[in-house]
Amino acid sequence: MSTTDTSTLLARLRTILDLTNTEIQVAETRVAQARIEAVRRELLENADNARGRAEAIDAAIRDLGGIPELIGPFLGRAAAAVKTVVEQAQPFDEALLGDLALEHQLLDRTRYIKALATAAGRKDIENLAFRLITAHQATVEWLTTVLAEEALGGPAALRRTRAHDRTWRPGA
Repeated sequence: MSTTDTSTLLARLRTILDLTNTEIQVAETRVAQARIEAVRRELLENADNARGRAEAIDAAIRDLGGIPELIGPFLGRAAAAVKTVVEQAQPFDEALLGDLALEHQLLDRTRYIKALATAAGRKDIENLAFRLITAHQATVEWLTTVLAEEALGGPAALRRTRAHDRTWRPGA
C-alpha cells in the first residue's frame, strides 16, 4: 500500500471517527425524547454500538500507523450541543432530518472508505467498512420510519422537547 493510500485512508477514518462521536452524542440527546421504553432502549443501544464502532475505527487508525486525534470525542460533544441548540428553534421534523443527514453522511463516507480499502488491498479496513455500512443503513431506515410516522400523525417514536413546543407552533 502506498503512502498516499495510507494517508487518504487515515484522513477518511479520522473524519468518520469525528462524525461517529457526534452520532453518539445525538443518540444520547434523543434518549430524553423517547416516547416509549423500547425506543429509549434502542437509542441507548445505538449510542453503545456507536461507541463500539468508534473504538473499532480508532483501532483501524492505529493499525495504519496513525494516531487518533484526542479531541475527537470533545468535538463530537460540541457538534451535538450546537446541533441541539439550533434544533430548539426548528420544527421537530427538521431535527430528525438533521439526524438523517448525519447518518447519510456516515453511510456515504463509509462506502467511500470501503472503496479506498478495496483499492489499497486492506481487507481489514474493508471488513470494518462493511460493518459500518450495515449499521448506518439500519439507522437510516429507522429514522426514515420515524419521519414517516411523524408525517402521518401516527405514534412517533420520539417527542418534541419542551423547547421545541415553546419555539415552534404548527402554522406559525
